[in-house]
Amino acid sequence: MIFEKININNFKQYYGEISIDLSPNSEQNIILIGGKNGYGKTNFLIALVWCLYGDNLSKIDNNFRKEINKEKNYQSFMKKSLNWDALKENETEFSVSIIISNLKIEINSSKIEKIIIKRVFDIHTMQDELKILDFNSKKPIDIDTDDQINFIEDFIIPLSAAKFVFFDAEKISEIANLSLKQEGHFINDALNKILGLDLYSSLAEDFETYSKKLMKESAKKQIQEQITNTESAIELHKIEEEECEKNIDEIEEKILEKTSQISDINNIISQYNKGKSSDNSSRVQELDNEIENLNIEIDKSTNKFNDFSEEMPFYILTGKLEEIRDHLDKQTKNTDLNNASNEFKTKIDSFVQKLFREPDYPTERMSLVNEMFYYQKAQELVQTIFNSEEEIEQLDFEHDLNSADKNLIEDAINLVNHQSNSRFDEISNYLNKNIIERNSKVKEKSILLSNAVDDTISEFIQDKNNLQKEIKDLLKEQGENEQKKKSKKEITQKLNNQLSKMLTRIKISFENEKKIKLSKNYVKSLNQFVSNEKERHRSNLEKSILKELQNLMHKLNEKDSKDNFIQNVKVNILPSNLGMSVKLIGQEGEEILKENLSSGEKQIYISSLIKAIISESSSNYPIFIDTPLGRLDREHREKIIKKYYPYLANQVVLFSTNSEITTQRYNEIKNKISKAYKIVNDGKKSNITEGYFN
Repeated sequence: MIFEKININNFKQYYGEISIDLSPNSEQNIILIGGKNGYGKTNFLIALVWCLYGDNLSKIDNNFRKEINKEKNYQSFMKKSLNWDALKENETEFSVSIIISNLKIEINSSKIEKIIIKRVFDIHTMQDELKILDFNSKKPIDIDTDDQINFIEDFIIPLSAAKFVFFDAEKISEIANLSLKQEGHFINDALNKILGLDLYSSLAEDFETYSKKLMKESAKKQIQEQITNTESAIELHKIEEEECEKNIDEIEEKILEKTSQISDINNIISQYNKGKSSDNSSRVQELDNEIENLNIEIDKSTNKFNDFSEEMPFYILTGKLEEIRDHLDKQTKNTDLNNASNEFKTKIDSFVQKLFREPDYPTERMSLVNEMFYYQKAQELVQTIFNSEEEIEQLDFEHDLNSADKNLIEDAINLVNHQSNSRFDEISNYLNKNIIERNSKVKEKSILLSNAVDDTISEFIQDKNNLQKEIKDLLKEQGENEQKKKSKKEITQKLNNQLSKMLTRIKISFENEKKIKLSKNYVKSLNQFVSNEKERHRSNLEKSILKELQNLMHKLNEKDSKDNFIQNVKVNILPSNLGMSVKLIGQEGEEILKENLSSGEKQIYISSLIKAIISESSSNYPIFIDTPLGRLDREHREKIIKKYYPYLANQVVLFSTNSEITTQRYNEIKNKISKAYKIVNDGKKSNITEGYFN
């Protein structure tokens, strides 16, 4: 798949129609677009993504979402996306179109290799129009309007995979800070979409739905009504769960908006303080920066703490589970001792029987009294001499558990014990330390400001305090929605369990039973296939990530370096379909926490992860990267520009400043550059010319 040509018309800085050829060739895969900060590199990337996904733009990742939130919401963002000069000329529309080639699509027996995707937005109607045309005929592809989004999802780039195709290399390093669960979902979504595994999972779900439908058809009318009511309740709780999710997103947008307002007020206060002759202003600025950094750390620790707290019931429950295990061990031991004792007694009886009841007998028969005496004495002597049985411990009750139940308890204990108990203390202590330090600095700042505040600035401070209170209230509301969402999810699970029990009690017709059995076999096979594919790709990911890290991270390939810290990479498949997690392993076999890596190292790690995931795909996606060298130091910049981007994909489009890809670096990879452009700006509007910076 190649994004051959882009046309941008009256979008943001780009006045009129701007056209740019992005086609690479087999030997030269890099297209370089240079531009100074503020000239429109990021907006060029946004234009591409908006053309494909429209109002789903914010769902790609937080960075695109933040761009929209700068203008409060999507509608406002769209309204302000019309070029200012075009607006003054009474233009009402802007558009973006993409010519995509090297496709292999078949619709209604028609083969399509090249298409045009065009999206137009009208600021008067506040509506957009999406067109998907066959390049050769210039006619719309034979699909319904409602299926256009599915067309892009199925044949171009899935929405959940877009974060790997269009991204800011500097900002995407934030992925390294994700919690275990978030990272699991992130990698899982990426693999499912890029590898197409979601199609098999979806098909398995369809078969399960079909099986339930067949079971329901076989039920009596009263049971059918109960099933229908339960299904309606499940659907209702799912809708309420989605409503909670929507509320959480809206609250998040409000928080971001108010945080932005606080930032603006801080800038005003900072400028005000700069104008004062007191030394307080510089200290206030320092405190602002320190407080902001501490707030970031507190947010990170809080997220980790929240993730960890979900596991706490299991830690608390472990003590009870271990009591059960000990009880079961005693119960098993008692059973073994009883069995051994009974076996021993049987052997004694057999021995004495043979001694007194089987030939040969003495010539003079023993009296019955003497015979009974020696019979009993023989039993007691053998019992005393040979029996070393332990005492059976008396138990108040016994658990009636089968082997599977016992294994489940053992697995649960092992799973919880596998986690380090000290991790909770570490997170908790770090969180408390940062909160105490933050509160101390906030207090110091308040004292400094109170010593030199006049009526003008006091209004801004009051506005800031009000906004902070509103954010606090929003966070509380967000927490309530999170809790409600969790509650709805638990209820839905219970209802699903009830539904499953109802379905299993239905007497099914012979014909339907055959269909259900066949459907279950399909589900089992599909799920097994997905599981096997993940296992196969897991091993490939481990090798690919480690290879890229060794290739790019200078600490790992300097022979004399004592800091050769990453020795291995482990990719684990998480339980309950939570995806996959990546662990970086150090010299002593210890886990290296990714959040402790430097900013540059995080970017290298995420770059390695992205390439590893993309390399597993059968589809050859183009890659568009803003700020390609981000926060990397000089040595890492040299490695990633020479050893990474030329081998990342068949088409790699880089949006760079001349301080990132300098003239020297340009010349070093010139043989890999197919085309080079420069964004120029006259102070109002931007245009694109051929040739990179001189």
